[in-house]
Amino acid sequence: MSIGVLMICSKNEPFIDLTLKSIKGIADQIIIVGDPNKETRKKIFSLEIPQLELIWRDWDNNFGRARNLALRHLQTSWILSIDADEVISDNAYLLKEYARKDIDCYDIKYTHFIYSFGTVDNTTFPHIGIRRFYKKYRDTLYTEPIHEVVNSNSFKKKGFIEDVILFHLGDLKGLVQYPSKYRRNLVLSEIHTKEFLRKWLNWHLFGTYPVRPYDEKKDGKIPKIIKDAFEWGNIE
Repeated sequence: MSIGVLMICSKNEPFIDLTLKSIKGIADQIIIVGDPNKETRKKIFSLEIPQLELIWRDWDNNFGRARNLALRHLQTSWILSIDADEVISDNAYLLKEYARKDIDCYDIKYTHFIYSFGTVDNTTFPHIGIRRFYKKYRDTLYTEPIHEVVNSNSFKKKGFIEDVILFHLGDLKGLVQYPSKYRRNLVLSEIHTKEFLRKWLNWHLFGTYPVRPYDEKKDGKIPKIIKDAFEWGNIE
């Protein structure tokens, strides 16, 4: 039972090292497709993951085409599709147990952080990552350039994984990339403080959303990789 990880990335991916750390223990093969800049490449290769391969492709916003290129290079029986701004929960090893069941593809519970690291989108619960873990068949294919979802005529049985969670950091990426627009010398550990939340409560890359505090008992345990990177334990 082998698991391949499919990832696409643009030039600047400040959290890709966290993503890779979270999946390297379960991945038999990792394929990244994109055009990472020098800093992002440094994050990728500093981890020295032998099962990882980077395939260069200029970023043209055709997400489906990039994913299909990665898919063609993956030789594993199962595929986990994870983005370069996502971290999988500490119990990702359970995916091998799910792969042994009589299921072809799984949706995965998805936590979408908003505004600051301490709050999440409260418009819907739970968020769901559609067909993010699936068995690879000959006709497996991503069919859309954006909002792409993998399809196969062989997908007969579908399941939902709630205990293995994807943590999305994408909306924090804008804060890291453009700190001077909001606050100079912003560091990761400041993004989710109460002071930051009060100051930027009405700001978001894509508008404003209802939010609620993150609750580990209800929402799932935050991965140690994220806690360490954001100095979570030092935040009041």
